Amino acid sequence: MVSKKYGKQLIFRHVDEKVATLGTVMDLGLFSKEIAIDMRVERLVDGKDLVLSCVNKSVGGVLGVLLPVFKGFLSGDSGNVVEDDGNGNIIVHLKEIKSLNKFLDKATLQDLSFVKEGPVVTFAMK
Repeated sequence: MVSKKYGKQLIFRHVDEKVATLGTVMDLGLFSKEIAIDMRVERLVDGKDLVLSCVNKSVGGVLGVLLPVFKGFLSGDSGNVVEDDGNGNIIVHLKEIKSLNKFLDKATLQDLSFVKEGPVVTFAMK
């Protein structure tokens, strides 16, 4: 799955039930190069914060490039949507995403997994 926003591409590929590849294409002048990282769903905190971890811990430079792209896709409303905890984890503050507010007021997210067609979200109504 490829999405474009603000002139950047965000590439999302299924790896397995709890891991997806997150990437972007970097223009390097004479050629373009895709950089990507595998992210694992670690947990949902109170149904509001999604904690993702880097599968390969030695990818700090790649994460540093991808994090601003990821933030740009999610943070149309607030700069506090995506946070790097410094340990190779990304925390997505779902409540900060304006388009999810009404949904999260009525439902609690319980799980997030991946299939080839895209993400699968499990939730319970409040």
